[in-house]
Amino acid sequence: MRYATLRLLFCAGLTLSAALAQNMDVPNEPFQAVHLMVLKSADAEAPIMTMMADFNRAIAKAGCPKCIYHLWKANTDTNGVRNYLWISSWPGRDVYVKIHTSAEYKAVDQKHPDADKLIEKEIYGRYLEMKLP
Repeated sequence: MRYATLRLLFCAGLTLSAALAQNMDVPNEPFQAVHLMVLKSADAEAPIMTMMADFNRAIAKAGCPKCIYHLWKANTDTNGVRNYLWISSWPGRDVYVKIHTSAEYKAVDQKHPDADKLIEKEIYGRYLEMKLP
């Protein structure tokens, strides 16, 4: 019994550490989160859209309706490649972490466990607006 409890605590600690590490580089100031994606097939588009709609309801319910996800599809088809842009706007780290650790957001994440399998390639970045002179 003691070993199982220690193992459970260790795993919980690793999970928490990973979540905190992922959010360490989140800017304090407003930023855009951008995913450039290539989907594996044309059939992947509908489940990705359904997943994002579910996330958007969760994001709004968790307190930031202006932070919802937006999905853009490239207007050109280059040899069957399905290019997409997935963006969201965040006022800063506190709201980003609050939303991504909320029960609502986690529930949607669990509802769509195979979403990563629909994506062939992805580049993710967080962008800060440059203040022009």
